[in-house]
Amino acid sequence: METTHYLQNMLLRDTDMMSMSHPLEVRVPFMDHKLVEHMFSMPTKLKKLSSTPKSLLVDSMNPSLPNSIVHRKKMGFTLPFEPWMRGAMKSEMESVLLSNVMPLQDLLSQASVESIWKQFLAGKISWSRPWALYVLKRWVDKNLS
Repeated sequence: METTHYLQNMLLRDTDMMSMSHPLEVRVPFMDHKLVEHMFSMPTKLKKLSSTPKSLLVDSMNPSLPNSIVHRKKMGFTLPFEPWMRGAMKSEMESVLLSNVMPLQDLLSQASVESIWKQFLAGKISWSRPWALYVLKRWVDKNLS
């Protein structure tokens, strides 16, 4: 599931999109088919020899990686939607969120949408709620209006 869904449909797609939008040539480091096939053929017990996450990868880089990297808290990979929505994308977000989309008029309370945007700006809710509404309203406007 991780390899065929999250990796392929999220991480690789996002890397590709971000690199294309900022004229960068990116090579996703561990996607060589021989390496992937080798890792899938390896017994699970050999993949988890210590309590360090990704111990085979960490050990392969030793001593090149400093301890501050090896022992730091795990970090997720997400695009910086919150700063974008508060900065460069704010006017775009507001132009969509603060306007009515006719096909949604009877299904979605415009007052609630505006309240969610205000709550986001006040730091009371995550970026994901107004973002989901933004995507919905843009899709409906483009495809159903």
